[in-house]
Amino acid sequence: MKVILSSNQLNELVSTYAYDEVDLKAREANTNPTDGQKEAGNYKKGHVRIAGMSITIENPAGSSRKWKDKNGEVKSTQIKNHYGYFTTTKGKDGDEVDVFIGPNKDNIERVYVVDQKIHGKFDESKVMLGFDNIKQAKQAYLDNYDPDWKGFGGIIGVSLNVFKKWLYRGRKQRKPFKKYILAQKNKILKEGSLS
Repeated sequence: MKVILSSNQLNELVSTYAYDEVDLKAREANTNPTDGQKEAGNYKKGHVRIAGMSITIENPAGSSRKWKDKNGEVKSTQIKNHYGYFTTTKGKDGDEVDVFIGPNKDNIERVYVVDQKIHGKFDESKVMLGFDNIKQAKQAYLDNYDPDWKGFGGIIGVSLNVFKKWLYRGRKQRKPFKKYILAQKNKILKEGSLS
């Protein structure tokens, strides 16, 4: 018996398989490393490629992420989306650029970047990859933090190509993403092209 699939059915099948692959790789991450392993970064993590970008997953969706509040008390938040970082990048905090992976990462047209702040000042960028729109990306960011979290500093959506230029372009990640985008827009106005 020969089965013929329409292009929509084939795309849905490929999308489902690809997402299952990310879920499987995310589940490889050790969700309970020791403090020493965390400090050294030498514990098992999941490794995937999405849209040509290499991503390491530290916390799969459903796991808990521990953190300390301003009084030093250890708390935890359940992660709603796979969370990790883009390999071979460096964010403002000196670590790799962080990313939350949404449900639609197989058909990425836009990438959303949150300028996170601490005490009113830019802290670092958090990338929202695989979300359908800016509203969904913002809500996912907020859902992955404690309800009292005040670190949301704004969000901007850009094409995948513009995002990749920022991600792999030297020190651009050490300033708010909004500043980078505004500088690029000014450059376009002056020179007539985005480079």
